[in-house]
Amino acid sequence: WNDLADALSQVNPALREYGAIQQINLEEGRKLGEVDAAKNQLDIAQSDMDKAGERLVAQGLLPRSQLLGYQQGYRKRIGQRVARNTYMTGLNSRMDEITDPEATDDVLDRVMAEERQKARETLQGRPLAEEGFAEYATNIENRFISSAITKRDAAVQSHNENIVIEDLNERFGSRLIGANPDDIGSIQNEIKNELDRLADTDKFDRSRVVEMFWNGVGMPTVTGLIVDGQPDKAEKVLEAMLDIDLTGKGGRLGNINREGAYIRSRAVELRNRIAAKRDQLESET
Repeated sequence: WNDLADALSQVNPALREYGAIQQINLEEGRKLGEVDAAKNQLDIAQSDMDKAGERLVAQGLLPRSQLLGYQQGYRKRIGQRVARNTYMTGLNSRMDEITDPEATDDVLDRVMAEERQKARETLQGRPLAEEGFAEYATNIENRFISSAITKRDAAVQSHNENIVIEDLNERFGSRLIGANPDDIGSIQNEIKNELDRLADTDKFDRSRVVEMFWNGVGMPTVTGLIVDGQPDKAEKVLEAMLDIDLTGKGGRLGNINREGAYIRSRAVELRNRIAAKRDQLESET
C-alpha cells in the first residue's frame, strides 16, 4: 500500500502538470486563431477554417497541441466579425423603417429578428461561430435598442405634435383670419379650452402645448394677416391670443418668454410689423 501510495503521489502531480500544459496550449491556440481571423478577410466555410490551422501546423508555426484551440478561437472570431459587420450594418441600415411613426409597435423586434436571422445564415450553423456571434450580438443589440427607442420616441412625438398643429390650424387659424372683430373673444375661449384639453386629457406637456400653439398657429396666423394687409385684425388676434389665461390664475400666454416659446419677445416684433404695415397702407392711401 505504501509503495502504491508513493507511486500515485508521483503520478498525480505529473497528470495535473500535463493537464495545465494542455490548457495553456489550448488557450494559446485560441488566441492565435482569434488574431488570424481578425487580421484576414476570410471565407468562413468550414474547410477553410480547418485548412488555415493545418497549414500552420505543416509549416511548423503552430504546435499540433494548439490546433484545437486555434480552430475554436478562429471560429468564434468569425462569428464576432459577422455580428459586428453584417448584423450591426443591417440594423443601422433600417433605422428609418424603425423610426417611421406609422410603423407598428413591434417594428423594432421584427427588424432585429430579421437581421439576426440573415446574419446567422452566413455562419452555416457552426456552434463556435454561433457562440462568438451571440456574445458580440448581445452588446450590439443593447446599444442599438437604446438608440432606436430614443429615435423612434422622438419621431412619434414629432408626428403626433404635427397632427395637433394641423388640427389647431384647421379649427382656429382660418376662423381667426376670417372672423369679425367681435367674434375673436369667443374664439379665444375655445382656444384656451382646447389647450387645456391637450394638456389634461391627451397628456401633452403643458409647456409643449404652448409652444405648438404659438409657433404653429399663433405667429403664422398673425403674420398672414399682416402680409394680407389687415394690420387692425392682426393686432386684435395677437392681443386676444396673448391674453389667454393658461392657468386660470392670471398666467397669461403673453407673459411667457423662454427657449422654445419666446412669446413676449416675438409679440414685440409682431407689433412693430403691424405698425409698419399700418404706416405703409396709410402712406399708399
